[in-house]
Amino acid sequence: MSSWGILALMMVLCGTLGVRFAFGDSTPPAQIKPTQPKQTLVKHQVGIPKPAKAAPANAAPAALIARGKYLATAADCMPCHSAPGYKPYSGGLSLVTPFGTLYSANITPSKRTGIGNWTDKQFWNALHNGILPKNSLLVFPKYIYPAMPYTSYSKLSYQDVMAIKAYLFSLKPVHHRPPANSLMFPFNIRAVLLGWRILFFHPGPIKYAKSWSPAVRNGAYIAEALGHCGECHSPRNFMFAVRTGSSLAGSPILGESWYAPNISSSKRYGVGAWKKQDLVSFLHNGGNLVNGSAFGPMKSVVDYSLSKLPKSDIDDLAQYLQQATRPRRTPRRGKLTPAEEKLGKALYSANCAGCHQATGKGMANVFPNLAGNSAVYGGPSNNVIGAVLGGLGPWHPNGAPMPAFGSSLDDHQIAALANYVRTAWGNKGAADATPGHVLAMRETAPPLPIALAD
Repeated sequence: MSSWGILALMMVLCGTLGVRFAFGDSTPPAQIKPTQPKQTLVKHQVGIPKPAKAAPANAAPAALIARGKYLATAADCMPCHSAPGYKPYSGGLSLVTPFGTLYSANITPSKRTGIGNWTDKQFWNALHNGILPKNSLLVFPKYIYPAMPYTSYSKLSYQDVMAIKAYLFSLKPVHHRPPANSLMFPFNIRAVLLGWRILFFHPGPIKYAKSWSPAVRNGAYIAEALGHCGECHSPRNFMFAVRTGSSLAGSPILGESWYAPNISSSKRYGVGAWKKQDLVSFLHNGGNLVNGSAFGPMKSVVDYSLSKLPKSDIDDLAQYLQQATRPRRTPRRGKLTPAEEKLGKALYSANCAGCHQATGKGMANVFPNLAGNSAVYGGPSNNVIGAVLGGLGPWHPNGAPMPAFGSSLDDHQIAALANYVRTAWGNKGAADATPGHVLAMRETAPPLPIALAD
């Protein structure tokens, strides 16, 4: 079906299914009491997570700001709204999509280029309903492109959304106007999102199972609402909506060459068989020499978000992922021929073993292990190819970066090397890298680094 056919179908559905689902309910909940800024999310049995202690009605603004800072950190707001060379939260980070390039917004309280003029209702409407102030084509709401994960943030409580607003409005205004989005027609018209929203956007709180402990509920709130894990780790359909029946099963990251692996409770394909302390180490400290290290976009998530949260929250997050998520399958296919294994092993010995060791076990706090590293063998070979082509930053501060081999190894050699490390030492990956795959990734612009201003 052509893009025009899809568009026509969406617009017909809009008229059929009703206005409220398309336009959103901009009326916030009646209760607007601020919450206590405690560095932990909730531990109670029912409803949306709340702090362990309720704040008095006349809580000081500083308390609400502190709570908002914690929530904004957990939601990973700053890295996405900070372009290289510009101040944090001032926007301009690019996201390349099949429809063109999007740029993140300035969310400082600048009244000219940021959100300084937004009311509480407008801020709630943006995070909960994915709708900006003003209109599109005069009569349609100004829908936010779902590259901004409001589809997950819609699960946040009203109190927490207001705390995030209080924190953002406490920041110094930055006068920076990010570039305008550059999207092809008709996707440059926000009204086109109307049908997509009817089909795929269903705002509302998290549905907690009665059997979940307070810790698991807290972990669910972090994973599903604040951390929006499913936005990267879940496959998407042909209209780029998350396939809810395969949530957390692993997926290529939209606009980048990386692959977000399966993090469901599956013991074979996901993180269900990991020791809890290893998963906590991965999420909070960047990994260890057992299950490997976070790199690429996930390293940014660890560095600027998860590592800043209390370890108790990461314990809860790990407990939720390992105990309460549905196990998902990620089938793996392909085996190395003896000749391919010989070539890959020779390339590894000449280029990689000096740091990662002949056994693939790495060096503690210096070079991560490749043996047993799920980011190496999980899903397709994108992560290994991307790392070999473009290199990586240091695993830990003051460590040595991984050099790029894109100019010294050809496509055939990189494919052989990737297939070797994904299947050696008991790794359960598929030998699915091909020279054509490497060439395609060479021609894809590497993801922009997240550069933070002073």
